[in-house]
Amino acid sequence: METARNVDMTQNVAIDKQRMIAEVPLVDGMIYTVVKGRIEVIDPPEKGFGNYNFCYQDGQVIDVVKSIRQRFK
Repeated sequence: METARNVDMTQNVAIDKQRMIAEVPLVDGMIYTVVKGRIEVIDPPEKGFGNYNFCYQDGQVIDVVKSIRQRFK
């Protein structure tokens, strides 16, 4: 991930703070959200199954509620 200006690599995310642009990898299966100008990475469920609910206040994400499902074989 390359940009023309100063780049900050945080959690495998290229961030150009001057232009307010972030580049995220498309292969990780991660969820990214922006909170107060910061990239927050939401890790996928450890077991592979789960749900995420994002709570918003005034147009901003304030909470993430994770629920995990256990699947029986």
